[in-house]
Amino acid sequence: MARKYYLIAFLAFLASSLLTIRYFYPLTATPTAIPSPIPSKILPTGEEAVVQRVIDGDTIVLKDGRKVRYIGIDAPEMTDSSIFGFYASASAQKNVELVEGKQVILIKDVSETDDYDRLLRYVYVDDIFVNLELIKNGLAKLMLIPPDTSMKNEFTEAQDEAYQNKLGIWQEDN
Repeated sequence: MARKYYLIAFLAFLASSLLTIRYFYPLTATPTAIPSPIPSKILPTGEEAVVQRVIDGDTIVLKDGRKVRYIGIDAPEMTDSSIFGFYASASAQKNVELVEGKQVILIKDVSETDDYDRLLRYVYVDDIFVNLELIKNGLAKLMLIPPDTSMKNEFTEAQDEAYQNKLGIWQEDN
């Protein structure tokens, strides 16, 4: 008989606790501790184009013949005889793997073209930000030319990480 009273008392306590919780924490409220799901692929909008060929680590030619220079980065040049130039082929090869023959999204910052009439753009392929990917892998270094500096913080952080991890052009042996 005593067990029955304990069970009833426990159930009454449980019910009152649930009512208290529901009163102070309504079930209709959105929990603030659980973030809303974010889509895994959020791509920017811009001009879509197909890459015909890669010139080097920071320049491509589109199928329509226009040349595009990646904003905010400087990849090693094939003609550079310094240690920096040693990574020119690795940078160009990574660029080929990322974009050649593929559809890309071109994002303008402020300037339309450079002094050589190349389009100045941030380049995305699938969900990869190509300019940033090359910096992250130590295959290009930061090169900010105002007014096209909207990605300065992201590029600086990626370069610092590549430098600390001694990736690509940042290896100590070179």
